[in-house]
Amino acid sequence: MQAPDARKLEIAGPAGRLQASLTSPAQPHLQAVVAHPHPLYGGTMDNLVVLQTALAFSKRGAETLRFNFRGVGHSDGRHSEGRGEVDDLQAALQGLPKQPPDLPIVLAGYSFGGAMALALMTRSEDPPAQQPNGLLLLAPPMTHYDFATLESCTLPVAVIYGENDDLTPLHLVRSSLGSRDPEHTLARGISGVGHDLGTSVSGDGLSEALDRSLDWLLEKIRP
Repeated sequence: MQAPDARKLEIAGPAGRLQASLTSPAQPHLQAVVAHPHPLYGGTMDNLVVLQTALAFSKRGAETLRFNFRGVGHSDGRHSEGRGEVDDLQAALQGLPKQPPDLPIVLAGYSFGGAMALALMTRSEDPPAQQPNGLLLLAPPMTHYDFATLESCTLPVAVIYGENDDLTPLHLVRSSLGSRDPEHTLARGISGVGHDLGTSVSGDGLSEALDRSLDWLLEKIRP
């Protein structure tokens, strides 16, 4: 699986060059950055969930950037247990091509990538210069990272989770999202799948969840 017409590029990151891939339609309607799962468990920008998410964005006319965190693939640096990876994600956002300022941006992350996305959007120091308008978290590993900061995230947030995923159990999804404004929060469960969101089988459930989640997000963030 490959995002259509993807162009290879390098982004200047805090630990050196970041390997990236950009899909650019002739007239983009929005922009998106998709962050991959944990590097120490085989996560790369070519992960199936990442690719399927990038395709879903591309079908909606998004200019979509995937990238490898430090130490992954051809990206410089070494894994830093999430500390430097947040800065990598900020660099990826800043590496998006300059578009009209009213073009919305969605920040998406799968598993570890979702934890990094939330950390970036809720840290008090050095907020991203390129501010996203919406957040998409795919299988956020709520048993391994603190997602309590979802309460303070002011962006519209959509969460996709597998109903058999031990890393994203339903009670933690509910408790993490329960204090948020329901008008700016969406949770979509995929029945019968675990942390890979069904990509080892067919990915049909993920496709439907992505369609519903992105349609909802775009409705919230488009002017």
